[in-house]
Amino acid sequence: MNVLFVCRSNITRSQMAQALFDRLSERRSMSAGTSVGQQNGRTLQQAAKEFEERSAPPIFALEIMQEEGLDLSNSIMSQLTRKMVDEADKVVVMAEADTLPDYLSKSDKSIFWDVPSAAWQPINEVREIKEQIKARVEELVREVG
Repeated sequence: MNVLFVCRSNITRSQMAQALFDRLSERRSMSAGTSVGQQNGRTLQQAAKEFEERSAPPIFALEIMQEEGLDLSNSIMSQLTRKMVDEADKVVVMAEADTLPDYLSKSDKSIFWDVPSAAWQPINEVREIKEQIKARVEELVREVG
Protein backbone atom coordinates (compact mmCIF):
# COMPACT_ATOMS: atom_id res chain seq x y z
CA MET A 1 0.00 0.00 0.00
CA ASN A 2 1.22 3.46 -0.92
CA VAL A 3 -0.07 6.36 1.21
CA LEU A 4 0.05 10.00 0.11
CA PHE A 5 -0.23 12.75 2.73
CA VAL A 6 -1.44 16.11 1.45
CA CYS A 7 -1.61 19.56 3.04
CA ARG A 8 -1.50 23.04 1.56
CA SER A 9 2.21 23.94 1.43
CA ASN A 10 3.93 20.60 2.15
CA ILE A 11 5.88 22.31 4.92
CA THR A 12 4.37 21.08 8.17
CA ARG A 13 1.32 18.78 8.38
CA SER A 14 1.97 16.41 5.48
CA GLN A 15 5.73 16.31 6.12
CA MET A 16 5.15 15.43 9.78
CA ALA A 17 2.59 12.78 8.89
CA GLN A 18 4.88 11.17 6.32
CA ALA A 19 7.84 11.05 8.72
CA LEU A 20 5.76 9.58 11.53
CA PHE A 21 4.11 7.06 9.20
CA ASP A 22 7.45 5.99 7.74
CA ARG A 23 8.85 5.39 11.22
CA LEU A 24 5.86 3.28 12.30
CA SER A 25 4.91 1.42 9.13
CA GLU A 26 6.59 -0.78 6.57
CA ARG A 27 4.32 0.71 3.90
CA ARG A 28 5.47 3.38 1.47
CA SER A 29 4.43 6.98 1.79
CA MET A 30 4.90 10.35 0.14
CA SER A 31 3.79 13.87 0.91
CA ALA A 32 2.78 16.81 -1.23
CA GLY A 33 1.05 20.16 -1.07
CA THR A 34 -1.81 21.66 -3.03
CA SER A 35 -0.14 25.10 -3.16
CA VAL A 36 3.62 24.56 -3.03
CA GLY A 37 4.37 26.93 -5.90
CA GLN A 38 7.95 28.14 -6.20
CA GLN A 39 9.03 26.07 -3.21
CA ASN A 40 8.61 22.86 -5.24
CA GLY A 41 11.78 20.76 -5.05
CA ARG A 42 13.30 22.66 -2.15
CA THR A 43 14.17 21.08 1.18
CA LEU A 44 12.53 22.11 4.44
CA GLN A 45 15.95 23.34 5.57
CA GLN A 46 16.13 25.66 2.56
CA ALA A 47 12.61 26.94 3.25
CA ALA A 48 13.44 27.47 6.92
CA LYS A 49 16.50 29.60 6.05
CA GLU A 50 14.22 32.09 4.31
CA PHE A 51 12.46 32.67 7.63
CA GLU A 52 15.46 32.88 9.97
CA GLU A 53 14.48 36.36 11.08
CA ARG A 54 11.06 35.28 12.36
CA SER A 55 9.19 32.25 13.61
CA ALA A 56 7.67 30.21 10.84
CA PRO A 57 6.21 26.78 10.11
CA PRO A 58 9.32 25.29 8.43
CA ILE A 59 11.51 26.16 11.42
CA PHE A 60 8.94 24.83 13.88
CA ALA A 61 8.42 21.64 11.89
CA LEU A 62 12.14 20.93 11.96
CA GLU A 63 12.44 21.63 15.69
CA ILE A 64 9.35 19.70 16.71
CA MET A 65 10.20 16.65 14.65
CA GLN A 66 13.74 16.64 16.08
CA GLU A 67 12.03 16.26 19.47
CA GLU A 68 10.54 13.05 17.99
CA GLY A 69 14.00 11.93 16.86
CA LEU A 70 13.18 12.62 13.20
CA ASP A 71 15.25 14.87 10.94
CA LEU A 72 13.14 16.57 8.26
CA SER A 73 15.82 19.01 7.10
CA ASN A 74 16.36 17.17 3.80
CA SER A 75 12.67 16.46 3.16
CA ILE A 76 11.69 17.73 -0.27
CA MET A 77 8.65 19.95 -0.77
CA SER A 78 6.49 18.63 -3.63
CA GLN A 79 3.59 20.09 -5.58
CA LEU A 80 0.64 17.69 -5.70
CA THR A 81 -0.08 16.16 -9.11
CA ARG A 82 -2.84 14.00 -10.50
CA LYS A 83 -0.23 11.27 -11.09
CA MET A 84 0.60 11.19 -7.34
CA VAL A 85 -3.06 10.67 -6.51
CA ASP A 86 -3.44 8.03 -9.23
CA GLU A 87 -0.41 6.09 -7.95
CA ALA A 88 -1.48 6.19 -4.29
CA ASP A 89 -3.65 3.54 -2.69
CA LYS A 90 -4.83 5.95 0.02
CA VAL A 91 -4.64 9.75 0.13
CA VAL A 92 -4.80 11.50 3.49
CA VAL A 93 -5.87 15.11 2.99
CA MET A 94 -5.21 17.80 5.59
CA ALA A 95 -5.47 20.76 3.19
CA GLU A 96 -8.18 23.37 3.25
CA ALA A 97 -11.12 22.61 0.94
CA ASP A 98 -10.61 25.74 -1.17
CA THR A 99 -7.12 24.54 -2.18
CA LEU A 100 -8.19 21.09 -3.39
CA PRO A 101 -8.19 20.24 -7.09
CA ASP A 102 -11.24 18.26 -8.27
CA TYR A 103 -9.18 15.14 -8.94
CA LEU A 104 -8.29 15.07 -5.23
CA SER A 105 -11.55 16.15 -3.62
CA LYS A 106 -13.55 13.68 -5.73
CA SER A 107 -11.14 10.76 -5.44
CA ASP A 108 -12.53 7.69 -3.70
CA LYS A 109 -9.00 7.13 -2.33
CA SER A 110 -9.13 10.33 -0.26
CA ILE A 111 -9.78 10.47 3.45
CA PHE A 112 -9.98 13.84 5.16
CA TRP A 113 -8.37 14.68 8.49
CA ASP A 114 -9.56 17.86 10.14
CA VAL A 115 -6.16 19.12 11.26
CA PRO A 116 -5.71 22.90 11.55
CA SER A 117 -3.08 24.72 9.57
CA ALA A 118 0.18 25.35 11.38
CA ALA A 119 0.85 28.49 9.37
CA TRP A 120 2.08 31.28 11.61
CA GLN A 121 0.97 29.55 14.79
CA PRO A 122 3.13 29.70 17.94
CA ILE A 123 5.42 26.72 18.43
CA ASN A 124 3.23 25.23 21.19
CA GLU A 125 0.24 25.25 18.82
CA VAL A 126 2.33 23.54 16.14
CA ARG A 127 3.42 20.97 18.74
CA GLU A 128 -0.28 20.28 19.51
CA ILE A 129 -0.98 19.90 15.78
CA LYS A 130 1.86 17.37 15.58
CA GLU A 131 0.29 15.42 18.44
CA GLN A 132 -3.05 15.33 16.58
CA ILE A 133 -1.28 14.09 13.47
CA LYS A 134 0.70 11.51 15.45
CA ALA A 135 -2.46 10.04 16.98
CA ARG A 136 -4.13 9.80 13.56
CA VAL A 137 -1.02 8.28 11.98
CA GLU A 138 -0.84 5.65 14.73
CA GLU A 139 -4.48 4.78 14.04
CA LEU A 140 -3.80 4.60 10.28
CA VAL A 141 -0.81 2.30 10.84
CA ARG A 142 -2.99 -0.02 12.94
CA GLU A 143 -5.44 -0.07 10.03
CA VAL A 144 -3.05 -0.56 7.09
CA GLY A 145 0.06 -1.98 8.74
